[in-house]
Amino acid sequence: MAVNSISSPVEAAAKTPCWEYLTMSYNYSYGSTTYEVNGEKIVKLKNKPLHETLTLLGRQGWELVSVSGEKGDRFVFKRLALAGGD
Repeated sequence: MAVNSISSPVEAAAKTPCWEYLTMSYNYSYGSTTYEVNGEKIVKLKNKPLHETLTLLGRQGWELVSVSGEKGDRFVFKRLALAGGD
């Protein structure tokens, strides 16, 4: 391997993707569906079907990476973070 092909830590970091994460949980109870995103209730999503909410997040660039919870009601999403966003 040529010395010229070795990246500096700064160059390597610039090429490494950075992610941002979003967590969502939903609760279906007595005919009503509620959603929490990053721990905050989202009123505008109330009673939306799950597939519509997942589609909405997908259109915003979020990729579903994990489903957990006893009822499969907790979701983790990720998407590429904007450059320079901390």
